[in-house]
Amino acid sequence: MTTTTRPAVEHLRPPRSPRAVGRVVCRVLASPRWGARLGRSLLVLHVVGRASGVPFSFPVAYRRTGDGRLLVQTSSRWRANLRGGADVEVTLLGRRRTARAEVVEDPDRVASAYRRMIQAVGVAQAPRRFGLRVRVDRMPTHDELADVVRRDDLALVYLDVR
Repeated sequence: MTTTTRPAVEHLRPPRSPRAVGRVVCRVLASPRWGARLGRSLLVLHVVGRASGVPFSFPVAYRRTGDGRLLVQTSSRWRANLRGGADVEVTLLGRRRTARAEVVEDPDRVASAYRRMIQAVGVAQAPRRFGLRVRVDRMPTHDELADVVRRDDLALVYLDVR
């Protein structure tokens, strides 16, 4: 008989929405009236494909960091277009602006950032705020967080909005 143990931390994947929904959300966030209201946690990221040169835009959740940058948590492949630093545009609070993106994919750095964020809000808020289900009755260790980062290919994108 084989027993499997669940990991101490699991990534909760958000439901996939149809592209049409993403387009509607992008339009709403671009509106000065509605973007200023709904854009406190969502922005539109405008990226140009590194190989294809094709521009694309999509809504992402963000949070502000202590140093004034914006932080996007992702497991999506679009981040490959931003590796090595990239100039992008964001629609933030109804205004389109330029930004410099920095992708962090090192599991130790990502795990350390998640640990600081969880410590700031508490373990109970981790599923809703960060998409991480903590299955232990304590603060997850660095190694447990690094494990989920590696397993689910989690990364951070810092945006320095100008």
